[in-house]
Amino acid sequence: MIVNPRSATTMAKSMRERYETGRERIKNDPDVSDTEEKLILEFLHANDSRRDTHQMPDGKVKSDGTLARYARGVGRVARDLEPDLTEATTYDINSLMDDYLNGNVEGIKDEGLANSSVRNFQGPMRRFYLYHDDLGVDREEIHFADQDESPVDERDMFSKEDVQALREEAKRRGSRDACLVDLLLYTGQRRSAILNLRLKDVKPEEDIFHLNEDDGDLKGANGKRPLLGANEAVRDWKRQHPTQDSADYLITHKHDQSNRDGVRPGDKLSPSTVYRQLKRIGKAAGVDKPVNAHNFRHYFVTVCKRDYGMDNDTIKHLIGHEPGSKVMERTYAHLTDEDHIEAAEVAQGLRDPDEESPLTPPVCDRCGEPLESDWKSCPYCGFVYAPDAQEAQEQVNDDVNKEYRQSGPENTETHETVDAIERALDDPEVKQALLERLSEE
Repeated sequence: MIVNPRSATTMAKSMRERYETGRERIKNDPDVSDTEEKLILEFLHANDSRRDTHQMPDGKVKSDGTLARYARGVGRVARDLEPDLTEATTYDINSLMDDYLNGNVEGIKDEGLANSSVRNFQGPMRRFYLYHDDLGVDREEIHFADQDESPVDERDMFSKEDVQALREEAKRRGSRDACLVDLLLYTGQRRSAILNLRLKDVKPEEDIFHLNEDDGDLKGANGKRPLLGANEAVRDWKRQHPTQDSADYLITHKHDQSNRDGVRPGDKLSPSTVYRQLKRIGKAAGVDKPVNAHNFRHYFVTVCKRDYGMDNDTIKHLIGHEPGSKVMERTYAHLTDEDHIEAAEVAQGLRDPDEESPLTPPVCDRCGEPLESDWKSCPYCGFVYAPDAQEAQEQVNDDVNKEYRQSGPENTETHETVDAIERALDDPEVKQALLERLSEE
């Protein structure tokens, strides 16, 4: 490929001009204080290879295109942030990022910015506070918005053995980490949705949780979801939560951290803290694949589709995708090919159908009894692990309630029949058999 030197020079000049324009905009912005202007320009000069008056702590300089992005991002944050950059805390920065996501800032569309757009503010701000480390903001605690969904690399997918090793290591570290890992594993929610859960949003006694619609980026998701196998871990951590205040965040520090500067009891953990903790759990568990929230989400969707045969609309509801969204189909396109190949091989007798339930642990979390690999719920205590079994159970309950509604008060025979069905469903073995039968239909 032959590059026209003239066009390359023009492009470089264009990027430089964009950067210079960004600097001038900062100088002339009435919403940027004189002190903020001085701090931002000094930061930009430290990243500029054409200036040697200041230097970044890591000694790195950036391209003109990156400098233009820094000027635009930090300048916009300085304009929108209350208080000034000189007085802001990490909490202030993260709150503004949430406002960008949710469309709560003047000039931002009502549906908010995409995660990738908000990351264009978060990255420059983390580097800004790397240089200005005397301003009291911990750059590592500035949240990064979850990355937009990307195609799944099958080589990075967890195996069932990986998942159980991660669960065991999380349990060893305490009930908070066990709760975090099980929520990621059994709900398929984004990291941000998990971190935004409050104590009042999770109801293990009803085996459900409600997404927090008042905080964070739900991308159209709302309503209740099943806890499934996370139920016991959530129940244990709720009992040990350091504040017990229903309005406080579920995934918080293990102990009361009110003696630490800037940390309030019941504050949610930052995404960077969760990222590091999951990496520690993965390393200790001996799992050599990426141990992050995305991979748990991908595992959940994969087993729902591949192993439990659930339809796309149901999976979309469980993980918080809007009904018309095509993201799941693009992200998990490889599963369709696998399904066709497996169906053909089973039909030709080249392989046996796989009836294993990947989300079922070897031992029941509730009663401690050993479980067979193909059981979707525990026949001893009735604890449900598989999402398709949960769906079937809700179908049974809905049908029972429907019978009640459709029969009049004088129809004692129907009422007695329905009562008998409900008593039978209290027997875990009966429920297990019925769930398996319904899941096959």
